[in-house]
Amino acid sequence: MKLYFYVSILYTVVNPVLAGLVLIKARHNVLSQFYAFCVLAMACLGVTWYLQTESLGGTIALVLRQTSGFVYALFPFFFLHFMLVFLRRYEIANSRRIILATYFVGFFCYALVLLKLIPLPSSTVAGITPTAYVYFTTWMSMLFAI
Repeated sequence: MKLYFYVSILYTVVNPVLAGLVLIKARHNVLSQFYAFCVLAMACLGVTWYLQTESLGGTIALVLRQTSGFVYALFPFFFLHFMLVFLRRYEIANSRRIILATYFVGFFCYALVLLKLIPLPSSTVAGITPTAYVYFTTWMSMLFAI
């Protein structure tokens, strides 16, 4: 478990720095902006998960729980959009049916998380589960590889 923790901390520090360098180098490129957005969304997820393990109560804990649930549910949706931009397959995104299906899936996943039909991999009671570390390091590894 400690290895997951240290790798997560390392990715949370290194990936935003790398995204910042890419963004500075290619500021007007949509791809670099979307890459930075995806990296910052994952870093936000990691930070909110970590802060949930602290003894924060009241409104702050509620905001952290809602933010982490949103990013957790919709990050694959964000990444799908990033890959469409990365592959420059704009003809895929021009289909009205594909756009509707993509957004339906995003909202559907978020609704499942809100209804607690998909369990969150972290909680204020149990802390961060091994599933959360695997989820986080897998996505951060994919972003780092890009």
